[in-house]
Amino acid sequence: MGKMAQLTAEGTRGLMSLGRLRFPDELESSFSEYRFEHSLAFTRFAIVLAIVLYALFGILDLFLVPDVARWIWVIRYAIFCPIALAVLGLTFTRWFKPIMQPVLAALAALCGLGIVAMVAIISGSGGYLYYAGLLLVIPWAYTLLQLRFSSATKACLIIMAGYEFVAIWLKPTPVEILVSNNFFFLSSVIIGMVAGFTIERGLRTDFLQRRLIETQRAELAVHNVQLDSALQASLEEVRQKAEDLQTSRVRIVTAADAERRRIERNLHDGAQQQLVALAVNVRLARQVGSRDPVKAGELLEQTEREAAEALENLRDLAVVPTDVVYSRLRGGRPPNAVWGRRRL
Repeated sequence: MGKMAQLTAEGTRGLMSLGRLRFPDELESSFSEYRFEHSLAFTRFAIVLAIVLYALFGILDLFLVPDVARWIWVIRYAIFCPIALAVLGLTFTRWFKPIMQPVLAALAALCGLGIVAMVAIISGSGGYLYYAGLLLVIPWAYTLLQLRFSSATKACLIIMAGYEFVAIWLKPTPVEILVSNNFFFLSSVIIGMVAGFTIERGLRTDFLQRRLIETQRAELAVHNVQLDSALQASLEEVRQKAEDLQTSRVRIVTAADAERRRIERNLHDGAQQQLVALAVNVRLARQVGSRDPVKAGELLEQTEREAAEALENLRDLAVVPTDVVYSRLRGGRPPNAVWGRRRL
């Protein structure tokens, strides 16, 4: 994630330089993929348009230069159009992608040089009319054909060199016409270069923005996963505390119920039996009191001792050791480690 953001930042800095249209190598490779996917359809349209116009202008050859029309048709219909159709077919194959730019640059150069060859073939001033075709090839190469700025510039330089060779050495052109043609030619090239540069810069900016959005979206997804994990941990902690509270309540109820049963059992097995024995001894003392006072006195002493024991047992039952409560509820000593007693 960090590497992707770093590459995007480097690409942004590189793009901010007015004279540079290239990213770092890894980012440049990704941009090439992006440009190929987004320009292929328009490239095919540009090739079809060039074939159609190149073929239709052949009709004018019959009216403008009928004497050499058949030679010009060789350039149009036997050379450029078949090659352009072959390139169009190549765009539908997997081999086109790695050679897209050099093939399209060669096609643009062939298109312009074909017009230069027509100018060379036509005798007299007729060739000056065909020169205008070059003014169409330049913007076509820089804009419609989806050539990179550098590739389009190379193709245009080849076309310019071919025209200058023909206009100066092969078929000398009057100076005033040559200067005028070069003025318009250079103007067309400059406009094409500005358009091509602007288009490619816009594509690279769009690519960087998309890349930045993807990076931020991926980082946001990571943050969402982390937040979700933290939320799940918090929910688990709350759930665990709720379970602990429920368990604590169950222990309290269980301990209270066990203590109640202990008291009931002690009352039934201890104090109740002692009180019954006291009642029996009192009746016996009453019965033998008139006949045997000594025996009656012993029974009364015994009754007194048993009454004291019964009283002590009742006191024990009325007092619950605090350590017993904590031991049953928490399974250990009370929190302050003090062993006390509380009256129920």
